[in-house]
Amino acid sequence: MGTSSTGLNPPAGLATDLSPPLEAWSCGYCGKDSFCAQGLMAHKLSVHDYQLLLNKGWVRSGKYLYKAAMPITCCPTYTMRCHVLDFRISRSQRRVLKKMRKHLTRVDAIMKETAVEDTTSHIHTCRKTKESRRELLKSPERGQQAELEPAESELVGLTEHKVPGQEPAPSQGPQPSLSQISMSAVHPSPISHPLHSTSAPSRTRSLEELLEESTPATAQHQLEVKLLRLSPPSPELQATFGESYKVYKRYQMHVHKDTELMASEAEYRRFFCSTPLLGEDPADGPDTGYGSFIEQFLLDGKIIALGLLDILPEGINSQYLCYDPDYSSLSLGVYSALREIALTQRLNEKVPRMKYYYLGPYVHSCVKVKYKLLYQPTELLCPVTGHWVSVEQCLPKLELNKFAKLYDGDEPAADSSLSSEGLWFLRNFREALSPSSSASVQTEEAMLVVSQEDLVSIRSSSLSSWWKHFPCLGRLLRCCCCCCCCGSWCRKEAES
Repeated sequence: MGTSSTGLNPPAGLATDLSPPLEAWSCGYCGKDSFCAQGLMAHKLSVHDYQLLLNKGWVRSGKYLYKAAMPITCCPTYTMRCHVLDFRISRSQRRVLKKMRKHLTRVDAIMKETAVEDTTSHIHTCRKTKESRRELLKSPERGQQAELEPAESELVGLTEHKVPGQEPAPSQGPQPSLSQISMSAVHPSPISHPLHSTSAPSRTRSLEELLEESTPATAQHQLEVKLLRLSPPSPELQATFGESYKVYKRYQMHVHKDTELMASEAEYRRFFCSTPLLGEDPADGPDTGYGSFIEQFLLDGKIIALGLLDILPEGINSQYLCYDPDYSSLSLGVYSALREIALTQRLNEKVPRMKYYYLGPYVHSCVKVKYKLLYQPTELLCPVTGHWVSVEQCLPKLELNKFAKLYDGDEPAADSSLSSEGLWFLRNFREALSPSSSASVQTEEAMLVVSQEDLVSIRSSSLSSWWKHFPCLGRLLRCCCCCCCCGSWCRKEAES
């Protein structure tokens, strides 16, 4: 079970700010109890603030926000996004669309899985620590790890590591770099046409057209996709809660090997159905509005998959996907990602700023997330400078070091209106505990776990002295670390 280091005190002379404390818990990527991050529970959060936090390396899991301590954590997580306007569909992704069309046009398309589990099922055995909110690190995020093997031919060279002392076999001519090998494997050059061919080149079809072809209106079976708002919850989402939870439970228990307790209804509500993001519907925003949504995939009226996503000012942030294991052969993780990329492209027509599809954290040493490299062009967030860098430039550096400065320059990226993560933390904390017109502020919704008596006393106090009635705030500020990388002190304390 992961351990927490919230009782730390910074060394003398070390300037402190209001950042959340550094903690360590069980890692969902490698299984070790050494994932180090800053984390906090968010009461409510605007989509604009979360967009800025996302671009600083923060991740949302339910109402819990965390940011990996990149230099010292066991598995550095790099924020990853795809440029949807330049998206290039791969061969394996095209095969997924063809497979969906074939399934929908079949007369006997009711799935009856009888095959033995895939030989790569060991990928799913990553266990999450029990009885800890730190288990919010559900990894990988989209349920696509089971679909990695069919696309392995497009990821040749990504997981190869040179054995020390082993020299490569001699070859003729200059050898391509690792990044060239990796990315050319993902998107190989097209085969040239015969010299005497007189046929006119075919027009490249858009992703939207390919998706429409995969779900013909005259098909024997119909696939319907519904986008339902999570906060405030859509009435239809509430009406289908029981059916949705059954899909989630089956997925967690069959794919991730969770126990019934780990896949409980309470866990589903906390992880899948809770969000701090406030829904917004500005006149100049997308037709869907901003906020958190659940995407329901229905086959002939039956829910077979659920996607969790955030629609933000700069695009769509993919959170998680679960599906009915009986339909695993449809590669629903890949299919849903393609639909979300197409949705981002459509929303961009009205809101030009929305041009990114966030794929969640990328961990180079974890084979479970290699599938994300199939969505091109992508870039990673440099944890040192804050610049976005194309994945082709990042791969060689990540082969050498799991934590690396990805941007070659020294100048930091231009900061946004969120002047300080620490100031945001204090502002959100104060808002969660201050008197509110809403009576929905519960203990678990506050920034920290506090007693109900504390909340009552805070609400009856004046704002000028609110902090005096909350003794744990003083302890919190004393144990806050000044930044994600505090050098050897943080490393020593986190290990303890």
